[in-house]
Amino acid sequence: MPTDLPTLRRRLDRAEAVVAVAQQQHAAARALVAEQAQAVEAADVALHAIRAIRDLASARVQQRLTDLATEALRVVFDDTDVTLAVRMVERRGVAEADLVLRRGGLETDPLDGNGGGIVAEVSALLRLIMVRMLAPRGVAQVLVLDEPFAALSAGHRGAMADTLEAV
Repeated sequence: MPTDLPTLRRRLDRAEAVVAVAQQQHAAARALVAEQAQAVEAADVALHAIRAIRDLASARVQQRLTDLATEALRVVFDDTDVTLAVRMVERRGVAEADLVLRRGGLETDPLDGNGGGIVAEVSALLRLIMVRMLAPRGVAQVLVLDEPFAALSAGHRGAMADTLEAV
């Protein structure tokens, strides 16, 4: 191991240069981490805003679907005590709609024991409403239904046809 002063000085200078480079790299890395932290924070704020907008849009769609489906049920079945609530939920990352039929203070799933007429009407109406809501304005809208009123009693078919036409 060299012990003369000039050799030790060169080695010290090289070591100091390595330390200086390491300090510069460390400072650059810290700056990059701080920049990335700000980007993550901005992304979190944006994500929060997007979720708030999604929730507001979902609530509006839910209310609009509830109003339209309830109005249609009341017209077709001539029953002002019936309400069909549409609850937007997310399952497996996909937006879905749960239906709740309210009649006489009771809440039931319209698919459970309410007869096929209500299910057929709600199904046809929701499809028509979604086509109307999602189609661009001024574009012809076509919805093909295969026997949508097969389970609907003959007495209610005329009212249902009038309701669909009104929607």
